[in-house]
Amino acid sequence: MRTDEEVRDLRWEQAKPKFQEQIEMCAEDEIHPDILYLLEVLTKVGDKNPEQRDTLLMTMKAMVIKLPNYRFFRGYPISAGHGL
Repeated sequence: MRTDEEVRDLRWEQAKPKFQEQIEMCAEDEIHPDILYLLEVLTKVGDKNPEQRDTLLMTMKAMVIKLPNYRFFRGYPISAGHGL
């Protein structure tokens, strides 16, 4: 059985490519560059700070849910790992 830390890390590793794809799609839609930059920074923070990953996932999901071409992380309410 996996530990809570292993589950958190697995969720993070599964979500990162989805966020990267979402960032790339949004870059084509003239999304404000600060939003895209912040998503990239939050990804780097999560890579370096595993204890913050659940909070970062919730924050990042909340940021992308209203963007054009949004297509990942379906489900509400947003919670860590929900929709992954």
